[in-house]
Amino acid sequence: MDLVEENAKISLQLEQNITKNMLKESKLQDEINNLQYELDRQTSSLVAAENEVLLSKNALQEMVSQKFNSTDANKFLSSVKLSVELKSAQQMCEGYKHKLNESLKLNQQYLDKIDVLKSNIANLEDKLEKLERKNEESINKLTILTNFFKEQEKHYLKQINEKAELYISKEGESSILNEQIKSKNQEIVNYKGEIQSLKKEITDQEASFKIQLSAADKKASDYWISFRQAERKLKEMELETAQLRNKLTMVDKKLENGAKSIDSSKDFEDELLDIPLPTVSPDFTLLSLLDFEPPPPILTNQRLPPLGALGQAPSPPIPLSRRHNRSLSPSSPPPSQRSSVFRPLPQRYNYMDRQNSLGHSVESLDK
Repeated sequence: MDLVEENAKISLQLEQNITKNMLKESKLQDEINNLQYELDRQTSSLVAAENEVLLSKNALQEMVSQKFNSTDANKFLSSVKLSVELKSAQQMCEGYKHKLNESLKLNQQYLDKIDVLKSNIANLEDKLEKLERKNEESINKLTILTNFFKEQEKHYLKQINEKAELYISKEGESSILNEQIKSKNQEIVNYKGEIQSLKKEITDQEASFKIQLSAADKKASDYWISFRQAERKLKEMELETAQLRNKLTMVDKKLENGAKSIDSSKDFEDELLDIPLPTVSPDFTLLSLLDFEPPPPILTNQRLPPLGALGQAPSPPIPLSRRHNRSLSPSSPPPSQRSSVFRPLPQRYNYMDRQNSLGHSVESLDK
């Protein structure tokens, strides 16, 4: 469309320029013709006057030299005048011939220019036809594109209206979501503060747990040392118990053979007096040895308590007396992992209410 309008403007300007130039050319050509006519007339008058002057001088000289009469002189002057006119006419004829040749040359040049202009006009007409075809094609394309863009505009306007309605409906939800996001961000900040406090608490609990581990390790080493001492004492008492058992076996054999009765026999009392007493400290008994349980091993890779129990104090260990009482209760089963050295000796004889001269009961020895 723009090309068509531009082409029309250029064509209109070209026609206007051609018309103006033709008018100017015609005016200038008229002025040139008038001036040329005036110049030719003045030139012919000047040439005639010059010829006349020249011939008049020659005729005057002849008249002076020959002394003509008046009739001859008039004839001679008239002949001179005619000869002057003839000569001026010949000169004008030559000038016209020259101008005719120049006019023919100019005419040929104009004809050549006309041919060039005709060819240019033909080219311009071809271009104009092409431009008109392009114009028609452009108009068709413009019509198609206009219809297409109108349909697209309707479609987009419909979508814009739908989006606007959706935006209006979602605007309230977005405000609610913004409030929720703000609240969630505040919760995140609070959780971060709690996490920092929990990290600090974990660090403190870890330090205290390490202190407890070191104290438990020290206590376990002390228990182990006491356990080893008790084990050594237990072995000594086992040896003494074995000796006593051997002696009791010998006494049983004597009783079975019917040698003497236990109540009236003096030798039996002597034999009992000869039995060496166990060298055990007063505060150490066989019952305490049998009830002793070593502490469980403390693992260094033990897991930390859960976060929920970080703020709580650790549960106190079970007292030793409670464990002893629990081991002595008849309903509780014996410990499954206790060593064989802690097993009680089997009770072979029940010597109730029988005491030796030193005041020790036989039942305590059997135990």
